[in-house]
This record gives sequence, structure tokens and C-alpha cells, in this order.
Amino acid sequence: RAPGVVPVLLHPDVVEDFVMCVLLHNLHGAHVAHGTGAFRFEQFGADQPVLRDDLTLRTDPLVPMAAGAYRFSQEGVPARACAFIERGRLRSPLLDLKYARRRGLAPTASPSAMDTLFLEGPPPITYGESLAGARDGALVLSVLGVHTQDFTSGDFSMSAPQTIAVGPSGLAGRLRATISGNLFSILRSEALRLVAFPGEHTPGILAPCRLEPAGA
Repeated sequence: RAPGVVPVLLHPDVVEDFVMCVLLHNLHGAHVAHGTGAFRFEQFGADQPVLRDDLTLRTDPLVPMAAGAYRFSQEGVPARACAFIERGRLRSPLLDLKYARRRGLAPTASPSAMDTLFLEGPPPITYGESLAGARDGALVLSVLGVHTQDFTSGDFSMSAPQTIAVGPSGLAGRLRATISGNLFSILRSEALRLVAFPGEHTPGILAPCRLEPAGA
């Protein structure tokens, strides 16, 4: 491992606030069309993976009783399930009527809440297993400064004020720290593991990441 790189366990709240936010930003039709995101229209439907080839990001607004469920979008488009990324490969940008018409494509569903957005991959490990995997690293419960990051490159450096060190026997006390790296590199890493947190819809992510305790 590079100096300062340790196993970091991102809580599902961090995955939703940061990881999902970056992916959806880059998938949005406006950013794809104007070249202001990480992806280009030519990449959608191609066989070259942009993430690890067992990761999928999809939405389903027809999930029964979900807070983000709907039958029709605000533009009057009937709801339907849609895979944006499938097994690491770009399948569809997030298209409203304007950008769907420009490309001659069907508009897609737009996630209105996290309970209709799904990050999937290999079977997730348990929370207990993830703490063993995060030994000598940390559990990050929240981050600050998400919207100041470079979403297009994936580079990030964020304050993580609610962080807990993980030692040989498990959780080992609070830290104030900074985490940094490149999100796309993390999402392509063979070391990445999805983690099932009890009571959470979105999985956590365990992966190598640079972590610097405050004052280090």
C-alpha cells in the first residue's frame, strides 16, 4: 500500500451523499451532452467498463411503497426501471425529455429518493466482516465539502469529522481526519467490497483510501 493508504469503511450515508452524487452528476444527460462530465455518449453501450465489472447502478421508481416511487415523472413520462451502469459498463445516461429528444432516445427514470436507487455487485459482506477488513483503518460516518469536489475527474479531498479508528479488536475511538483519493479508481479497485449495514438500503463500501488524522 502507498503511504497513508489504509482500508476505509464508508458508511451508507457517505456512499449516498458522495459516491451516488458523483455518479449521478456524471450520468446526467446535460453533462454528457456538453462534455462537462466524466462520460461521453459514445461510451454508452460500449463494452469497455468504466467501473469494476461486477458493479451495477440502477433505478426502479415502481418499487412498492418506496418514498421515491412514482408512476409518472414531473414531465409526464411513465415510470420504468432503468440500468445506468451494468456490470461496470455504461448503459444509459440519465435523460430528461430535452436531452432524450436531442439524441433520439427514450427518456429515463430519474431517482427521486435513494430508496429507488440501487448500487449492486458481488454479495455484500457483513458489517462484522467489514470491521475485520478495516483493521488499522477507519469507519467514516460523514464527510464535509462534497459539492466542492471535482466530480468530473473523481479526485477528492474531504474532511471526515465523524470517523472512528478500527483496531485489532474492532472500533477503537473517534478520529478527526481527512480522506482523499480518486473515486473512479476506488470503484475500479479489486479490493473494493460492498458492505451490508443492518437497516440500511444502500450498502457501505470498504476500499483502500488515503486517510490523514487531523494534525498529522
